[in-house]
Amino acid sequence: MNLVAGLRKLDFSISDIVTMRDEPGRIPEILENYREKTATDLEFRTGVLERLKQVDPNSISSIRELGEYLKGIAEKRPLPASDVELQFYRIDGLTREEMILIFILEGSHKSLERARTEAAAAARQEWYEIYRMADWVQTYYLDADGNETGDNVGSTFYVNQTCYNFPYNNADRLHTRMYDLLTGGYDLVFRELRNDASMAPPEGMEELKKILAEINREFLQISKEILEKPDQELAELTRHDSQAGAMLRDRINAFVDKYLEETERLFKSIY
Repeated sequence: MNLVAGLRKLDFSISDIVTMRDEPGRIPEILENYREKTATDLEFRTGVLERLKQVDPNSISSIRELGEYLKGIAEKRPLPASDVELQFYRIDGLTREEMILIFILEGSHKSLERARTEAAAAARQEWYEIYRMADWVQTYYLDADGNETGDNVGSTFYVNQTCYNFPYNNADRLHTRMYDLLTGGYDLVFRELRNDASMAPPEGMEELKKILAEINREFLQISKEILEKPDQELAELTRHDSQAGAMLRDRINAFVDKYLEETERLFKSIY
């Protein structure tokens, strides 16, 4: 609104403002037309001012006399567009520019709502993938005491791809560093546990399984919380300036730091 108001004060038309917003490539053309119009208006108004300086206002006694006096200057000047256009919009009690302004605001509102909906959907999809992976690991590996039946290579590949397909640091919709933990912690631990040729001792494998279970439990809890949020609330969390989003991000990043450190320490102690 401040931007539109500023441009309107400079006498840019509403239609030109809409065009510059939707078609930035036409800005030079509109600016050149605006410059020419401003120069023409300046020349015209300067002529009117000079003409008015030559007359004593007290000597004009009627509108007809004023019209005749300024007639020479006005002859080549076209009537305002509003005086010659069919203004059907006045049936609604609104001026043409008021109608266009309403259109702009309505379009901006719809664009904002669409952006919010898309942000919420993207965040929901990112965390659904984590939830689905964690739920699978919990059901078919942890609860099965590591005796998951089926394709060992396929399950390892599934976890690996889910981890690496998560957006890179701060590129996810909640702007977290979850990618670090997925690829530098969770995936490494799961692959080691599923590696038949692992050189880790039995007690080391138990420690790896324990830390996997801890991370998995946190994954399920955090992702479930996020997935259960209404679209509007989830969309707000994706904003960089959201205080609630910053709090959630700090919580997730602290979780990332904690388990990255523990994973690194564990691997060093095992090998």
